[in-house]
Amino acid sequence: MTRGDRTGFYPWLVWGLAASFYCYGFFQRVAPSVMVGELMSEFSVSAAVLGNLSAFYFYAYASLQLPIGIMIDHWGAKRMLVGAALLCGAGSLLFAKADSLTMAYAGRLLIGAGAGFTWVGTLKLTAQWLPPKRFAMVSGMTLMLGMIGGRDRSASTRMTPRAFTAATKSATMPSKASSSFTSESRNCSASSA
Repeated sequence: MTRGDRTGFYPWLVWGLAASFYCYGFFQRVAPSVMVGELMSEFSVSAAVLGNLSAFYFYAYASLQLPIGIMIDHWGAKRMLVGAALLCGAGSLLFAKADSLTMAYAGRLLIGAGAGFTWVGTLKLTAQWLPPKRFAMVSGMTLMLGMIGGRDRSASTRMTPRAFTAATKSATMPSKASSSFTSESRNCSASSA
């Protein structure tokens, strides 16, 4: 199977693995929010210091965005995503085993650095493996998976199969959604005039 063959199951598997990593990256983004109390007591720190722990993810994630695009273009998305997954795994292990705040900071920094590759890498693989007419839909589906990974884990709400089906239908039928949005916008403009 080559990249030129954009049909069948394999291209969707390639996208699915990359999109799952993007979902994991979003999960890691919000993970400290559900263990605030435990982290504050474990490290004997205030909420302000604990906020820095969450921020270390974003320090690495944001600062690497420009180099990530260049690296993915140079070495390829598959190779970079595998390395990024290993980096995230190492950061997760370091964070889980942290006995000091410095180790926890280092773990979150590694997680953020690895997760920084997920969006750009997934889009690159989507462009390489799937038909161009599917790019917008698959990008939206990738974002949906990220939001599922990043939703607040402490909330009692869960995505029901019915809600997931509705979200998937709206992602796969953009023309219907955009036409209803346009007609609703027209109705709002007419009523406000």
